Amino acid sequence: MTESRYDIDITMSDATALALEQGKYRLYGFKGVQSSTPNGSPVVWLNTDTYSTETTITWERHFAAYGSTTAINPGYEVTGRNSKPIKLGEKFTIISDLGIGEVSTGGQAGLVSLINTRTKQFTVGVSQAQPGQPAAPLCAVTLHGLNSATFIPVERVLLTFATQPFRVGTVIVQMFAPGLLIDMGTEQRRSVTFDVNQGWAASGNPPWAANVDSGDLIAPLLMQYSMQLAAQVEEVKILP
Repeated sequence: MTESRYDIDITMSDATALALEQGKYRLYGFKGVQSSTPNGSPVVWLNTDTYSTETTITWERHFAAYGSTTAINPGYEVTGRNSKPIKLGEKFTIISDLGIGEVSTGGQAGLVSLINTRTKQFTVGVSQAQPGQPAAPLCAVTLHGLNSATFIPVERVLLTFATQPFRVGTVIVQMFAPGLLIDMGTEQRRSVTFDVNQGWAASGNPPWAANVDSGDLIAPLLMQYSMQLAAQVEEVKILP
């Protein structure tokens, strides 16, 4: 395992796996972000029906930034995303009224910076990749004209099984099924279990795993507003 890779192992019984398959359940995931703005919303990051009695969710520290003209509406996908691969310390500068951006150096060290050079608002966010797949969005934030925002993905994941047909990039405000919030902390691998009747669990009820009920607000769990990032965003230089 590389230092940039993280894994969550999910174990379930044959009976649970078969019940999920017969019920046409999908595995959904959300991922945490620290941001310079308090107006962000989590979006669906993972949506898959590829699971079994032993399933591993894997991701790496490969990022992208995006801009979109789609407004943030709970339950709706942020579509028309112009996405570009980006590294920490680089900036994504929106240069078109279509939300098209270009990536360059000169951002804040250790952060992903997004800069709006236009006089209209966009929906923006940061994305993170799973192996062999394009980076999927983690959040959606309103970025007003001539403003900037900074982000840093956080290694915190919320998982759930559900039958709702939400696409990757869909804005979610409230949990739509019981889930488990997993904080990776300094670890690169965590192990959890799921039972179709008893729900999610982790051996020994560790502090890094917390159950989330259906109907709970999830932005407070995943979107962390940082006053330090808010102060630093003023230092990002806007390109002419």
